[in-house]
Amino acid sequence: MRTGLVASLARPGGNITGLSPLSGEYGVKWLELLKEAAPKVHRVAVLWNPDNPTNANQVELVQKAAPALGLELIALPVRPADIESSFAALADPGLDGLIVTDDPSLIPLIPRLIALTAERRLPAIYPFSDSVRRGGLMSYSTNLFKLWQRAAGYVDRILKGARPAELPVEQATDITLNINLKTAKALGLDIPNTLLGRADEVIE
Repeated sequence: MRTGLVASLARPGGNITGLSPLSGEYGVKWLELLKEAAPKVHRVAVLWNPDNPTNANQVELVQKAAPALGLELIALPVRPADIESSFAALADPGLDGLIVTDDPSLIPLIPRLIALTAERRLPAIYPFSDSVRRGGLMSYSTNLFKLWQRAAGYVDRILKGARPAELPVEQATDITLNINLKTAKALGLDIPNTLLGRADEVIE
């Protein structure tokens, strides 16, 4: 609703409906999980797109939550003109953690980020579960496969005559936590059992 695309979740109005991944709501969770996995982190960078309203909401919430966790947050933009300078900033020796937001422009940069964080021994949390399977430390995100399955139901209802304006926007309920223990070991991290017990997938 912050983006102004719909009037309300229950009655979106206009010609738009669908499913919300709730990504704006779990930005703070990225910060909390990163701190839990790597308790020594203090200065954390967050890669975000200032032109994306969802990202703006995520960063606003994370900035408010950071002080209570004893963290300092460094916001690094990923607009085309800013990407290289933001990547260069990740080499700052005072930086010891990274949050990658779910702006689509970051998807093709994930392999580069995984390699950079490995080289810098930088704990990072990603918004896409496949990042963990490719060597990223951890991810926390909506289960997109299940979201797409539910989206098929909307397509069916609309094709049968339902008006999008009258179909409520459903919020995601399947959120997954993925952890790569190989990467944790390479970073010298001992992931708490309490965190591993909450993970949906642990790569060993």
